Amino acid sequence: NNLENNLKQIFFNDYINTIAINDILLGDQAVSLKDAVDRIKRAKMQNAAFYNAYSAISAPEVGVLHNNEKISLVTFAEPKGISQFSDNAVDKADAQMYITTKAFRYMWFGMGLLKEEQVNLLDKLEAGIAITSDSVYGVDNKVGLAKQQALINSKKLVYADGTTFLKMSAFVLTKEYTSNWNGEAWVAKPNRTTLHNLRVKLEAKEALEDTIAIAAPLSAVKMQKQRVVELNSFDNELPLSTNEFSDLDARYMGLQVVSPSNKTEIVDPSQIKEIITSEQTDEVKIPGMLDADGDVMTVGDVRREYNKAISQRVLLKFKNKRNIVFDFNTAMSEFELSKIQGAITPKLSAFLRYATAGLKSSQASSNLLEFFSDENGVSYNLNNSITVRKAEQLFLAYFSRGVLAERTPGVTLTLVSDFGNNVYRRVYEFDEKGLPLRSEIIRVKQWEAMTTKPFLTSSTNSTDLSKQDNWLGTDMPKEGVVILDRLRSGLTEYTNPKDKNTATGLRYTGTPSKLLLS
Repeated sequence: NNLENNLKQIFFNDYINTIAINDILLGDQAVSLKDAVDRIKRAKMQNAAFYNAYSAISAPEVGVLHNNEKISLVTFAEPKGISQFSDNAVDKADAQMYITTKAFRYMWFGMGLLKEEQVNLLDKLEAGIAITSDSVYGVDNKVGLAKQQALINSKKLVYADGTTFLKMSAFVLTKEYTSNWNGEAWVAKPNRTTLHNLRVKLEAKEALEDTIAIAAPLSAVKMQKQRVVELNSFDNELPLSTNEFSDLDARYMGLQVVSPSNKTEIVDPSQIKEIITSEQTDEVKIPGMLDADGDVMTVGDVRREYNKAISQRVLLKFKNKRNIVFDFNTAMSEFELSKIQGAITPKLSAFLRYATAGLKSSQASSNLLEFFSDENGVSYNLNNSITVRKAEQLFLAYFSRGVLAERTPGVTLTLVSDFGNNVYRRVYEFDEKGLPLRSEIIRVKQWEAMTTKPFLTSSTNSTDLSKQDNWLGTDMPKEGVVILDRLRSGLTEYTNPKDKNTATGLRYTGTPSKLLLS
């Protein structure tokens, strides 16, 4: 009956059991965990659930020529960038893993997720064939790769064997992305030389052994860190030695989070609509924009017209949806009437089809599905304790989705790390820090179409990794200089970057021209 003694026994027994089970699962934690805080942070690794990438069989018909048991990991030093705001070092790769097309094919086969469309896509990528937008989105009634969930988009993977813990977003390196075909061999694109060399090294490892090769920075390796390769190893195409790879067991590698790739419709961003109509000054006049009377419009006029157009669009969509289900009665009164009558009227058949589809996708119970079935006419009273809350929820969602929460054509994109990814920037003037002031981006297709390519001017402090690249002291010809740069924020906008007198007074952020469709 000693409460204090009993509590002590519970605490210490739990403590002893916890230590014992961790010793069994993790082995020597002094090697893999740096301190007590790290033990707590990494404890969730033991509960990591995923689709397993291991495969004990091969399947030559889909390009899987051997078992997927061994994974060869290259751990490389964390690439550092310098923040333009704080001048502090920041991680550039930030837990982004790089894999080959073979690694994707074999892991997805092991997980049981490899589709015929993905096999055909991987075959094209390995041959260096460019994938067109028609293939992605579909054309002439042909379903595209996005709808087929077959895109090789960024994947959230995890590896946990008790000693090594990897948590990362996997990005597939392809020939078409990193390299150009010169008629005889694949050579590095000037703006992606590092990624080209990394891809070549990983593929060379796969050519020598029955393995798949992956590479990850230190930020993706959460526990034991070993055989760390320096970044200058990616300055050439020479193969890495066996000692620079760590062997992993495919049984402990898997897909932790499913990332759908079929989104071609997105919710209209309501927060942005609020921002663009609130952070403005109503009295500012807009030259060139005239109202019906021929007077110059102000920002306030435009805002009012914008809000009016948006509200009318929402109202029109609501009425269209309402008229599908009802005649002249309102949606809510019809629903209340149905509850009073004890049966759903035939006018709600469109809603019932929507509700049934939603319940099936959420894997609802067969009993609940039966209540909403309208195949043979409705024979159940939805105003009961089992269904009434779900019925009201789905009924409101029926009008919310695509009406109140407007949906527009669009895609979901994933930003990738700028490690190894540069842009061609033509600069006409540098500021006092040697950073681009007046400049414009040369798109990759433009660059590759040039018969005579301009000389790429290197940073004047490219060897000092403690500072961000700058071009202080660079001679500036009339046509400007071309540099390999990263996308930047806070750039001064010019209507004509060649003319310093055309500044608009606005600043903008560079956006990627090539993203990963996710």
